[in-house]
Amino acid sequence: SFKDVEIMKISSVFIFMMMPLLAVADGMPPVEFVLSTPKKAYEIGEQVPVSLCIRSRNASYMFEYKEVMSLKHDGHFSVVNPKGVKLQRQSDCGKYAPVREWMAVTANGKLLRNAELTKIYADLRDNAKPHALTMAGNYQVVFSAEIEIRDMKEPDKKWSGRLISAPLDIQIVDVAQIPSEEDLKALFAEGGDKALQLRALMKIQYSKVPLPEKELTFLTALYMQSDNATKTQIIRILGTKISGDSFKSIVKILTVEKDPLVRSEAIAVLERYRTSESRALLVNECIARRERSYIAAIVVLGEIGDRSCLDVLRNIASSDDDKWVRERALESIRRIEQRKE
Repeated sequence: SFKDVEIMKISSVFIFMMMPLLAVADGMPPVEFVLSTPKKAYEIGEQVPVSLCIRSRNASYMFEYKEVMSLKHDGHFSVVNPKGVKLQRQSDCGKYAPVREWMAVTANGKLLRNAELTKIYADLRDNAKPHALTMAGNYQVVFSAEIEIRDMKEPDKKWSGRLISAPLDIQIVDVAQIPSEEDLKALFAEGGDKALQLRALMKIQYSKVPLPEKELTFLTALYMQSDNATKTQIIRILGTKISGDSFKSIVKILTVEKDPLVRSEAIAVLERYRTSESRALLVNECIARRERSYIAAIVVLGEIGDRSCLDVLRNIASSDDDKWVRERALESIRRIEQRKE
């Protein structure tokens, strides 16, 4: 269902303010948006290309078309995930300038736009709202725009209003097989394609396949010589492939990582490791008061900390220069004290 998507009627539909026009069967507009994709199913992390066409419903009529985008969501490919929640866009690469000049529309259709949905709905940063195609299941895609249409033979006969495509169903399936160590070595060879590298790491992160020791060892070594985007993706893998060896990799990362944002990512995944060792790392991060990352540690302690963590949090709550940080420490203290141990 299209919960949260602003659609008044679905099925290539419209909210049309009628101007002088030709008779149209069933009150439907004389043109329709049509979405298509080459395959019915894509693996998590795979590119998802979508094409948008506009075509005349009646081969006996010839029309011209242009767009007048007046609403914030116009010109977007909107995506609803399997839970019925509209995804939050992470990129403007799917936002197009409207077609301002009159353009002929034929019964065979005219290609308007191509898009790659995983670029528009990219898994860049953790976000409170769903924002990427990383859940297996059926997704629905629509496109909408405020448009004007006129008859090419009788230009005074026009239509104007919002046109919405019929939903395009796209199936996202679980990753069947993760890249092997040999595959990863070839992929991350000098001069390798950055986008393909990140997609391979995303496949590992979201797969349900356990991460073998050889691949884990390779990724840990790769981390030490990678840029921040690759480092972040590797950390996320360690946060989903929970094991004693993965925890050891996080310890190695925290020993060497100095970038505050990347370090914060590593601290955040410790929430998945509810052990005394992970709590000790978080407490040490708070004691060191490292830029940004100690704030992440404060928050995570609120989730997995025990009473042994209270002293360091109380110290921050009473002495930190930043009021917001003090409030986060107080919140974590409250959460720990409310838990039954």
